[in-house]
Amino acid sequence: MKLLVNLCAHDGIASHYAGVGTMVKRYIKAIKKYLDELGLEYKINLFSPVYYENSFGYSKTTLDEHKKLENVEIFFVQNGTEGKSGFGNYENWDILCKNTAQKINSIDLDEYDKVITIFNDTPFAGLSYMLPSSNKHIIVWIPHSTTKIFQASSKLENFKYIREKELAWESRAIEHINKTKFCYVGAICEYMAKHLESDYKLKDSKILNITNGELFFENEKLYFDPKISELFEKIKGYDSILLAFARAEEDKNLTGAMLLKRELGLPTVIIARTYGEYDPIIDEYKRVAQDVGCDLFVDPPFNFSQYILNNFSKNMVLLIPSEREPMGLIINEVRRLNRDNILIVANDRGGLREQIDDTKDGILVDLNNMSESAKKIKQYFNNYDIMEMNRRSQKVIRQKYDFYENLKGFITELLEENE
Repeated sequence: MKLLVNLCAHDGIASHYAGVGTMVKRYIKAIKKYLDELGLEYKINLFSPVYYENSFGYSKTTLDEHKKLENVEIFFVQNGTEGKSGFGNYENWDILCKNTAQKINSIDLDEYDKVITIFNDTPFAGLSYMLPSSNKHIIVWIPHSTTKIFQASSKLENFKYIREKELAWESRAIEHINKTKFCYVGAICEYMAKHLESDYKLKDSKILNITNGELFFENEKLYFDPKISELFEKIKGYDSILLAFARAEEDKNLTGAMLLKRELGLPTVIIARTYGEYDPIIDEYKRVAQDVGCDLFVDPPFNFSQYILNNFSKNMVLLIPSEREPMGLIINEVRRLNRDNILIVANDRGGLREQIDDTKDGILVDLNNMSESAKKIKQYFNNYDIMEMNRRSQKVIRQKYDFYENLKGFITELLEENE
């Protein structure tokens, strides 16, 4: 069999600034490894928005890694932002998809026995109805979040108008997929599958499972800026800490993580990342951090949080405080570290409760009740319980979140799709 795989993503090909990018990089590695194991003749095309060296999120390291891969070709597509934003808005999404579809439709598919086109997240959703699907060309959209989950633009004056446009963009894709053969949606977790069924009316028969997870066949390389060790000096002297890090977005609830310090009493380290531009929410973070007495870092060198997780030797609470979260990649990334000094705590919301068996391999709390949350954390923040939860979590991560095994099942199902 001669196979062509088209993989489209706004992050993870020539950039790396979000969880989507982390997973896209894993997709590329896992797909290539599996096709090599199958002994297939194949080519992988990677489609990314245009990024320049000064573009937000651009990663020369990521791009260079992909340029070196055999049987892989990279295509850059304009989305109307001239490289300023890989994600863009609903108008940019339409431009991006039309330009990508033009490139893919220009490929002579008769050269291949099978073509699989996989496009990640909302910006590429329009490809579902811009590309013709058939038993020879299978199409899969993989949303890593949705407009109904993610509400970062809620403070904009024209929020309602923008939200309507974004919902219409996603809904049109779902409607087309529901009625079109050989066209599917990949679900990154059970929560996302149920969300798409209940809130977008996606048919169950159109869902393919591709649960996010870790790649165990290699140790992912982390690149640490020399400045990180200097920042770490401010933290390493604490006897214990609470660590929370996320995008500077209201739904990520970093403010809640800071306010928890009043009840919990642990030195609290907060890392907030913007999208490269001033965001008024940072002023709120600074005010609360000063009032409560937290160590707040805004846009420190990339991987600062991972450096802390790998190098802080005393007991630590890792808190995922999100109010909305389809799946927290960091939960399994920390489990993979296999460290007996990190207690994983998550707000009992969305897909986070799917990932944690409360008090067995982590802790779920309700941050609407700070006193009870602090009380529960204190109960389990001891050497024995942290070690036991870590021990149990090692079984969970291998059984459910081995991404290579999940990816193999997903690709095999697509290769066998003929009717």
